Amino acid sequence: MLAKRRKAMDAVAPELFAMESAIDDAILQSTRLTASLINERRNAGLSAVVGQDAIERSSATFTTLIAARREIVATHEELGNVKHQVGLGAVMVGNGGTKPGIVLPPMGLKAVS
Repeated sequence: MLAKRRKAMDAVAPELFAMESAIDDAILQSTRLTASLINERRNAGLSAVVGQDAIERSSATFTTLIAARREIVATHEELGNVKHQVGLGAVMVGNGGTKPGIVLPPMGLKAVS
């Protein structure tokens, strides 16, 4: 039974890490897009009002991606709790980087026991 739980963890972990990485990549791309919009407007000698709606939309996308990152980080923490619940608390998975002891603010959800 322990082997099945470990196999399940080993299958989920790379998916979690891939999702974290994808969100980080999207955040980086979002910042590059917004910077490009501003730089190219300036380079073209256009008024600050030109493209403002696009910049606002791009910025809204960035904000949404930051919220998504918050959620995947919270998911990561919850999966760490699940790992302990199924008796795999001593098992380390990942790139070996150290994790700070952070506590994320609640998002209006409560744990059900």
